[in-house]
Amino acid sequence: MQKANEVTQKYSSLEEYLEAKKYLTPKDIEQKLGLSHSTVSKLINTKGFPATRIGRSIFVKAEDFEAFMDTYRTKQVGI
Repeated sequence: MQKANEVTQKYSSLEEYLEAKKYLTPKDIEQKLGLSHSTVSKLINTKGFPATRIGRSIFVKAEDFEAFMDTYRTKQVGI
């Protein structure tokens, strides 16, 4: 709960907090896009998705995520 309090004190909104992060977690992507956990898992396993796995953790560089989204903004991604 301490992290949630830290976020609300430092940032005015969840969107602002997510914008400031350099690396996103699958949970961040779920919140940012309003998608379910299973949909984000499928997206992460899509060929070409810029995810990095370290052990069991998954991280996505925020700028790489934005570039991926820009590339597929008008295309339908088969997930």
